[in-house]
Amino acid sequence: MQTEHGAGNDVLTADGPELTSQVVGAGVLPDFNVNAWIRGDDQRLTRAMVSRRRRESYDELLAVAAELPELASLLRGVDQDLLEQLAETPDVAFWSSLDAHSSGEMRAHAEKAAGQKRADALVQAVAREVEDRSPRGSLIINAPFFALQQPLPGLEVFERAEPGVGGIDAALNVLRQQSGGYFDELSTLIRYVTLLKQRRDRIYSGSSSMLPGVVFLTAEADDRLTAEMLVHELAHSKLFLLQRWDALTADVEESEWAGQMIYSPWRTDLRPVQGVLHGAFVFTHVARLWSGLARATGHVGDPDAASVRRAVTAATEVKFAVELLRRNAGFTQWGEDVLSALLNECERINCENVGADERALRAWSPDRERNSDEGPALRELLAVHNATEHNLRTAQT
Repeated sequence: MQTEHGAGNDVLTADGPELTSQVVGAGVLPDFNVNAWIRGDDQRLTRAMVSRRRRESYDELLAVAAELPELASLLRGVDQDLLEQLAETPDVAFWSSLDAHSSGEMRAHAEKAAGQKRADALVQAVAREVEDRSPRGSLIINAPFFALQQPLPGLEVFERAEPGVGGIDAALNVLRQQSGGYFDELSTLIRYVTLLKQRRDRIYSGSSSMLPGVVFLTAEADDRLTAEMLVHELAHSKLFLLQRWDALTADVEESEWAGQMIYSPWRTDLRPVQGVLHGAFVFTHVARLWSGLARATGHVGDPDAASVRRAVTAATEVKFAVELLRRNAGFTQWGEDVLSALLNECERINCENVGADERALRAWSPDRERNSDEGPALRELLAVHNATEHNLRTAQT
């Protein structure tokens, strides 16, 4: 949704005091500061947005039920609180939003995989949830939902791993011990984890806006890598929530993941502006995680420590991406404040760990190379980014 900004105290601020954010047509969001929100220190905004999203999912389900008498009959007599929870379980969310948020190709793909029409699948999914009201754990691994077992177009799903592997509990302990509130935010935003078998070359995680609270990730023996993937997808969820109120980009096409394409240092290819914006937001969270790990293990300032190398690599690529975003795209006031906050966080992380000599250390990106002993000098990586961006931009023109 686009946000109309009026005079007074209705904008986020990167450095200033916490201000009330009033969103036209969407009620009042709580007081918050964008830096504290990115760090996970202030979660009132996240909780308020999750509550709002649940109500919207509930409204969407009721709208579908108005056209399906069998579904309306199932929902009759179920209290709103339970319906809001039910509306965001994976299969109900997937089948109820399939028309509104996907192409006809995806619907055909899903109906073929399910062996039934979308309406029948939705009614069955709701019936199961209405009947099964048993308590569930806070984080559910490899839940047997259809939507979590079938590859979806645009989401890279590999062979599933066994629930016992992947070190989820150990990764949660990593997050629990960190400063900031990523562990608590994870409890608010993520409910289901689908473990995938490891890849030889790199770690992988993914999520879909059609499946709120769901994360797909490779099962890793290193709990730090699993923690990174959880934080990575947590950050995507946070930003998607905020963008229900403000797309952050000024151009309508760019807000819809269309429009001009710019270089992404994480894909080494051209991506929509929104893709690069999400990358900058996500990897700021990743940099904060690894910087916290360096602090907890006494490795701050050690250029050979994997935690320092990972934190500084992520932070430096965010700074590179933010420069490209500001050079190539326009942003709303909220968008500018978010970009400023990302830069502030990443500059602080680099100053804390390597001072002014950030280019001297060796880069490490487990989403590109699993082994922390590998990786080019950061200055070489930046040179590759600059050359590739220049060549792609030149080819465009």
